[in-house]
Amino acid sequence: MNWSSGKRLNYWMHDFLFNHSSVRKNLKDIRTRLCDNSLYYKNIMAQDTQELQTILSYAVQNTEYYSALGENAKLSDFPVMNKSSLNAHYDQIQVVNYKTKKTHKMHTSGSTGIPFTVIQNLEKRDRHIADLKFFGEQCGYKDHDPMCYLRAKPTATLKEQEEQNIWQLDICNLTEDNLAKYYKVMVDKKCTALIAYPSTLETAVSFWMKCFQNESFVRTIISTSETLTDETRHKLQQFFGPKCKIVARYSNTENGILGQEYTEKNSYKLNWASYYFEILKLDSDESAPAGEVGRIIVTDLFNKAFPMIRYDTGDVAKMIHPKEGFPYLSELLGRRMDLIYDTCRGIVSPFLLCRTMRLSNGIEQWQFIQNSPTEYVLKIAVTNGKEPSCDKEICSFKQTLGADAQIKVEYVNEIPVMNSLKRKLIVSNLKLNKT
Repeated sequence: MNWSSGKRLNYWMHDFLFNHSSVRKNLKDIRTRLCDNSLYYKNIMAQDTQELQTILSYAVQNTEYYSALGENAKLSDFPVMNKSSLNAHYDQIQVVNYKTKKTHKMHTSGSTGIPFTVIQNLEKRDRHIADLKFFGEQCGYKDHDPMCYLRAKPTATLKEQEEQNIWQLDICNLTEDNLAKYYKVMVDKKCTALIAYPSTLETAVSFWMKCFQNESFVRTIISTSETLTDETRHKLQQFFGPKCKIVARYSNTENGILGQEYTEKNSYKLNWASYYFEILKLDSDESAPAGEVGRIIVTDLFNKAFPMIRYDTGDVAKMIHPKEGFPYLSELLGRRMDLIYDTCRGIVSPFLLCRTMRLSNGIEQWQFIQNSPTEYVLKIAVTNGKEPSCDKEICSFKQTLGADAQIKVEYVNEIPVMNSLKRKLIVSNLKLNKT
């Protein structure tokens, strides 16, 4: 899921204006901190890392908003912030010195529809590029190997794409002709990696399977921002072959790469080298017990132009604290506003719903909606003029949601995409979920 939806990070752009020696230094630091034999996790658990203490002190000393907390302020003394509160206090949080310095701006409207711009100092951008390199390495992508990037509104010129070896292809109009052209680009450019939203990957691979035998060089596929369903993963594996590594990445525009799929599917290794993570309860700012669903709170350790401390990403997850090694996300459930509840008010994992739909025959697009504590809608896109029976799916959903769940099936021509060109699988209209 990446998750943190609506985020249009141009992940793989290599900006030559930045200091390459700084990027190399940051990359070495990330490798050292996140390697298997690192003891950095012990400092993380004690909230005693130099980077965390440095950014907290820096925020107190250099921003009007946090100055009242005092020099000895601990992480727990800082308020939890979201896009609305950051926007409300924007000028008080932005560091004055960076109002005249060269900075980089990241813009997002997000799935919440709240416009938000984050100013980043150039050192933060160096760190972000190093994060990209490290997590690319983790999933088998070698830096500067040819990549196909299916994204909304490509920003790079043809010359820039050639220099960076990253071929940006527009997903604003995924016609069959365009999908055929995009596959030809992948083959002609010998792309070894493919990055896209899961809904884009689903549309593309469904078409490619019908029209092509795989002749590509793709060995790494990175899914971002949405839930990567088992069905889509299976299709990608089937088409690109068993040696192709398929991973989901957790990231957002405001910060950068927060994590990436772990050894076990649906578990995420977190980027503790560049961020500090907390899981807080859904209904308070208290820490959630290990393994309990809670809100993901992020402190960016490197943004000194606009310190983002205890930022509520709007996503929810379960975190596990092993005896040895870094805490990791055992399950990433997606946006808090889109949590689905059973009829007894228990949170339902989206993967249970997705698993049910994976076993469906003849259903290519679907969306599951909750309108009340007991009322749900399953939207099915009609293909070939046939309305598939959903009796088995309804029976399975009731086993998950409760026998008293009222599930209505609606047949539609297509499941619409959002402005970000992502397609939501799970939608909640319950007021108790809105933040």
